Amino acid sequence: MLGRICSVTIWPNQRRHMKNIPRGTPPPHFVIPDTNILWYNDKGPAVNPEFDSFWESNSSQMELHLIVPEVVIGEILFQQTTSATKLLDKTSECLKGISNITSLLHSHRLTKDKILTQVDLKIQRWLKSKSGSIAPIPVGSIDWKRVAKDAIWRQPPFLNDPKNPDLEKGFRDLLILETVVDFVSKKNGNFGFVFLSNDSMIRDASITRLQADKRFNAFESLEEFSSYIKLTKENITQKFIKAILEHARKKFLNLDDPSSLWVREHLKDKFYTEFKEKIEKLEDLTESLISFMGVKIWEPLNVGKWWIYNPEFTCLIGQKEYHWKSRVVLVKQFRRSSIISQSFKSLELTVPPEKVLFVNIAVLWTSNIKADGRFQSMSVESIEFIAKDFRVPTEADIKDFQLEKANGN
Repeated sequence: MLGRICSVTIWPNQRRHMKNIPRGTPPPHFVIPDTNILWYNDKGPAVNPEFDSFWESNSSQMELHLIVPEVVIGEILFQQTTSATKLLDKTSECLKGISNITSLLHSHRLTKDKILTQVDLKIQRWLKSKSGSIAPIPVGSIDWKRVAKDAIWRQPPFLNDPKNPDLEKGFRDLLILETVVDFVSKKNGNFGFVFLSNDSMIRDASITRLQADKRFNAFESLEEFSSYIKLTKENITQKFIKAILEHARKKFLNLDDPSSLWVREHLKDKFYTEFKEKIEKLEDLTESLISFMGVKIWEPLNVGKWWIYNPEFTCLIGQKEYHWKSRVVLVKQFRRSSIISQSFKSLELTVPPEKVLFVNIAVLWTSNIKADGRFQSMSVESIEFIAKDFRVPTEADIKDFQLEKANGN
């Protein structure tokens, strides 16, 4: 299974005579993140710490200006406030129990409104630390008739899931999309605009709406944007950067091209050979404790899927030797074995119904790139094991990796 690959342009052989693409100094860039870029499971930090690390590392490399859509700020505020108020409700129930036991009234002064104010202040402090601004919803300029039509016919970013016909999404995405389009369209001058979203539906919709504006780019991840920034440091034009980033995806992975590295180097087979034990051995404490009895707690739900992320540019040596890193993740689902319910009923309380194995691998590779964007002399430098995790999937995992539903036994 191939994933994490944006729709890209395949370069036909006829382009071999394309004129050389000049280089130039990059302009200041406005960075507009989607909620899924800033979202973090732990609601302690204002946003995902990876975004903060990215910003700290790259804002000194390129002039970046953070613009957060009003809807994105609102979603983060809602998520974090909701998590905190759920804890508040539990705390109130616990205090009622304590009051009942002690025959004394116990209470707290915290309210849901106070939580909302405090979380909002935390998020605003974070935004101020990045010298960021909020882009308001352009309510007055939205073509609501077109929006209604798109909603009825499930046009992007509206989505109807065939597997779950009652589940629809898109309105909040639509407001974010309209905010991005409005901001870019009204900002004149020599600027670059980058929209970050790992949701292909809204990302592709933004590219379609702003295809006439050559200043606009959309990336699915911080790693992909980081590649863009590293390439701009080499004083390469946006046109050339777009060309080689799109081409790099196909040169690493194209099942119809025997010369692509994934096919030519038989990379999937090499992963299973070099990291056989890491892939097959589950690092699960409960499994280890009863394995001496010949009991297997986990049984595979599927054979696993390989998810291939877009290549990340790492460095340029000389004038044409480009170095890349392609991250690959094996995602394999497991469900609790039926033998647990039959013979080890007590373990049902400690063993979750399902877990997922994540095996992260990095492929480091190089390619010479000519002035017209053609890749030559591609080779794999090394294959490295990054990390392994065997855990209960989060909501983000289920969405991002399109996990199957595993019914508990």
